[in-house]
Amino acid sequence: MNSRHQYHKYLGYYENIIQHEKCLNYKGKEQEFIIKTFNTMVNRTFYLSRAISILYETGLHEEVAILTRSLLEIMFKLGYMLNDKEKTYSRVSNFLSNNNYKKGLLEDMKNMNLPLPYEEGRNMVIEEKSDILDLLEIGEDQLDKENRVIEMAKELGFLSVYSYYYRHFSQYVHSTAYVFQTNDDSGRNKLGERSIICCTFCWLILSEMINEYFELNKKKEIRKLSREYRQFYRVKSKNDSI
Repeated sequence: MNSRHQYHKYLGYYENIIQHEKCLNYKGKEQEFIIKTFNTMVNRTFYLSRAISILYETGLHEEVAILTRSLLEIMFKLGYMLNDKEKTYSRVSNFLSNNNYKKGLLEDMKNMNLPLPYEEGRNMVIEEKSDILDLLEIGEDQLDKENRVIEMAKELGFLSVYSYYYRHFSQYVHSTAYVFQTNDDSGRNKLGERSIICCTFCWLILSEMINEYFELNKKKEIRKLSREYRQFYRVKSKNDSI
């Protein structure tokens, strides 16, 4: 069994977890609001899984790394939302308000002194942040900063995963000089392998998070999968320096 088979094995388990009737018929507090967000993020992971599989099979490993970073970010954000049921509602609310984007948009438009790209602001040059707030109908209370991904990773106990994998794959998202220094077949193949290993880890951890939140009673199965994952890659890393 190779890394590709491992990837599909753990993805298959994740798909089965999602199909559990407790996930499909959850009756928790603020059910509809939370579940709609949960379903949207889960659907995104499935789109990513298909794209990653296709790109990996065709040897486009740099593109696989970029999508793996997206998958990691979903894992961190979804795990952060589900990690504490008492805080799930507020964390989902904060996520949906997209505060980081709004704050960045306001600052960029103010600093560049640009007109807004639609009718109300077409002929108006922005002088003050309040002008943009009024036109976008954003209240000051909506600009509280959402926790950064690194803070989510810390809470979940995955700071080392963030420090290595997330930052490593970010080099390819941002096209840094590092990307061009490792732009050969050997480097690309190792990158593809690292990406698939990380994706497999994401399917395992997402399954664990969902099991805990929805109380699916799958802990023994997931522990067994976790042991198999660690055993497989501990051996493989000695041979391939991954």
